[in-house]
Amino acid sequence: MICHSSDSLGFSRFLNSTVMNEINKGFKNTVVQVIIRNSCKVCDRVLNQTKSISQKFPLIKIQVFNVDKEQTIPNHCQSFITPAVWVNGKLWFLGGFDYDRFCEKLMLLENPVFKSGPTNISIN
Repeated sequence: MICHSSDSLGFSRFLNSTVMNEINKGFKNTVVQVIIRNSCKVCDRVLNQTKSISQKFPLIKIQVFNVDKEQTIPNHCQSFITPAVWVNGKLWFLGGFDYDRFCEKLMLLENPVFKSGPTNISIN
């Protein structure tokens, strides 16, 4: 049987979609809290990247708090340095943000096989 490239691309898209659907199921209790402020260029970038996070991982609950708009900020979150990104009550980023590292840490969080070991990356 000859495999045409268009067929293999279709299968690849199907496989990627199926894998992402399975991965997303594990994120239903994950809460990401983003602390920002006005006139912060890095905060603006984090907000834009947050949109793609919610598209890639639709079951993750994302909460954005702007310290300049008198919103109530969760007690465990500090508001002096922005942006700050908290995941399930733990500080992941402070004063900056790395989208690729964020996604990598999410995958490690939801896939215990890849959690820290002698040759694996730690999520802390």
